[in-house]
Amino acid sequence: MKVALSMLHSDLQKHYKSRRFLSILIKVKWLTKLTNFFINWRAAGRSIDGLSCAEVFIPSSESSWEIRTRIYRPLVQDGPLPILVYFHGGGYIMGNPEMSDELIKRFINT
Repeated sequence: MKVALSMLHSDLQKHYKSRRFLSILIKVKWLTKLTNFFINWRAAGRSIDGLSCAEVFIPSSESSWEIRTRIYRPLVQDGPLPILVYFHGGGYIMGNPEMSDELIKRFINT
């Protein structure tokens, strides 16, 4: 089924064009690779002001791959902390965890 602008709730219609562009972008493999290159070049490994940020690589069941994880902690902590596991919405196609830095910072500061 093809989704048309008129089918969306009025609150979502303002986001239609940007989402439509993304749906086209992920269908073209070289564009997806190029987009990922620029996203990673700009953001990968970036720290967040006011937080301790660390990278840990976890071996996958497929020995040739490791899963890159980011661990964020407040700089000042008293005692044990709760944990939140956050999966960014890249759908295994594009992006990286650093794209959600501000959201993660808000969770930690809550």
